[in-house]
Amino acid sequence: LPAAASRNLARGTTSFFVWAVLLSLVAGVIGLVVSFYASTATGATIVLAAMGIYLLTLLGRRGVFVS
Repeated sequence: LPAAASRNLARGTTSFFVWAVLLSLVAGVIGLVVSFYASTATGATIVLAAMGIYLLTLLGRRGVFVS
C-alpha cells in the first residue's frame, strides 16, 4: 500500500522510493498510536492506516480535494 500510494505522488524513481519509505513510516506510527489507544490489533491497524493514506493520495490525484 505505501508503494501504491507513493506512485500517486511521485514524479520520478527517486521520489517514488522516498515517498514509499515516508508513507510506510507514517502509517506505522499512526497504526501504533491508534492501536494503543483503541486496544486493537497492531498489524491490522497499521494496514488500515496505510489504506487510508492510499485512498487520500488516490483522491488527491484525481483532483477531489482541489476547489
